[in-house]
Amino acid sequence: MARTTDLPALLDGFRLSCLAEGKRLTTIRWYMGKLKIFLRYLQTQELPTDAAELTTTHLRTFLVHLRENVRPVLAPPVPNQTGLGMIGQGIKGARPSSASTTRPFH
Repeated sequence: MARTTDLPALLDGFRLSCLAEGKRLTTIRWYMGKLKIFLRYLQTQELPTDAAELTTTHLRTFLVHLRENVRPVLAPPVPNQTGLGMIGQGIKGARPSSASTTRPFH
């Protein structure tokens, strides 16, 4: 089977790899969204969409474009260790259990 360096096909492979590694769906969606922005940029600028043809100059030009033209977006929220809520966000009406309170060492 011939290996492809076509970015759309590589993105599909990357998504499958993330799923196989057990990454969270929100993380995969975030990754894929960012990669699709890069792909759309290449297409609109009529730059190569074949990874074998991309150079560091193409990547640096894209990074300059982002810095000058795109408003920053925060990373996806990170679930807390219990998976019951997001870090920095409480669950409305929930009270901490006595096990979750910090007690000084005796």
